[in-house]
Amino acid sequence: MSLLLLDIDHFKQLNDQYGHPFGDLCLTQAAQLIANTIRRPPDSAARYGGEEFAVLLPNTDKEGALHVADKIRESIGQHQVSDGQQQAVMTVSIGVASFIPSQNNTTEALLKAADDLLYRAKHNGRNRVEG
Repeated sequence: MSLLLLDIDHFKQLNDQYGHPFGDLCLTQAAQLIANTIRRPPDSAARYGGEEFAVLLPNTDKEGALHVADKIRESIGQHQVSDGQQQAVMTVSIGVASFIPSQNNTTEALLKAADDLLYRAKHNGRNRVEG
């Protein structure tokens, strides 16, 4: 089981520079790009907060999850967001955590590990995957 936590880099600056409607468009398009990347039936994605998304990959090991995370990062980074008047490119930082479910491994521990790795990705320069 793997969990990806994604954060749109410098989202506050996007909102400040282009306005909140454009920021909402960024969120909508990021969600669509994530959904287009994770197509297996048990996989799921959700907005986790402000500019953060969570992707649950129940049948994916760490190596596979890192591959999915890289595909998501590339897809979002190559996408031009446009509202017809202004345009921008987004980048994302992603933390990837994996474990084999057991009594010793809790969902809270998985979430904390992914969050810690997301923080590391942001701290190490953003627009990267840490796992």
